[in-house]
Amino acid sequence: TKKLTILEAVSPGCLYLLLFQVKRNINSAEEIMSILVAETLQLNSDVDNSTQPPDWAGFTATGIAVLFYGSNYVPVKKFDTGDGMLFQFFLCLGIWLVGMAVNAIRAFPLFHPTVLLGGAIWTFGNLFAVPIIQTIGMGLGILIWGMFNMLTGWATGRFGVLGIPPQVPNSLAFNYAGVAISAVASVLFFFTAPVPAAPQQLQKQPFWLQMSPLRRRIFPRIILPAIVSGMMWGVAGASWFLANQVLSESISYPIISSAPAIVAALWSVCVFREIRAARESAAGLDEDIAKAEKEIRLLQLRKEAAQLKREIGDLQRECPSTRPMNRGKGY
Repeated sequence: TKKLTILEAVSPGCLYLLLFQVKRNINSAEEIMSILVAETLQLNSDVDNSTQPPDWAGFTATGIAVLFYGSNYVPVKKFDTGDGMLFQFFLCLGIWLVGMAVNAIRAFPLFHPTVLLGGAIWTFGNLFAVPIIQTIGMGLGILIWGMFNMLTGWATGRFGVLGIPPQVPNSLAFNYAGVAISAVASVLFFFTAPVPAAPQQLQKQPFWLQMSPLRRRIFPRIILPAIVSGMMWGVAGASWFLANQVLSESISYPIISSAPAIVAALWSVCVFREIRAARESAAGLDEDIAKAEKEIRLLQLRKEAAQLKREIGDLQRECPSTRPMNRGKGY
């Protein structure tokens, strides 16, 4: 009890001294971000150079990262994810499992809490993955994400952001030309029309079920696919760190940030049929229009038949003699 009392008395003073020391050493928000980036880079490069893997290991890790980053949403593509919160939770759980395995393989090195900031920022951005895939599709969404990711990474390294020293390329002309081509491609992606989702059969649902807010939003079938998706993302992230260490960021970053879009586009075009050619899309649109016209015409015919039936009933009530005779009574 005395020891606890002493600790309770000393702890506020130690905390005050610690905060005073931190305040004296860190004078601006820019210096804080520089420290975060420096610790993160130190964490990523904390390996023994004497056991540096060969170049082929770096390219293999790059290929694994490209394949898994472009395919990690495939396991959940055919499942209803609802609002995405349950999917997000189990996706992060799968990533955490891979992270624990990697740390166990590396004998649990020193953990830097500042890297949690990057994970929190990524988690916030990944909340929008579910509505993006549900609206414009997996292929087009990852294409746009990859292009803007590459442009952001280029700007960070070229001009120096958050404490990273600027890296001037050998040829500014080729550098800016590549950036311009990527920017034009990013703009063109917005004009790609995805295949619209099938309309819901709302007319077959009771009105109360459509308006009730007490609908169930938990989908147990998404749990295992979400964990698999997170594990694929975690393996891709670990492979990216290995590729950065072996090949350097100037080689691995442009490849891993842009090539997954190609993999996702192949899934989208060849398997899920989310993106179609203009002629095929136009033909499908013509078929939808023709089908809608047939349904409208059928509704009109049903309405006319009902109106005609009512008119015949009115005539029969006004003229009883026009009713059909019952031959069984001898009339």
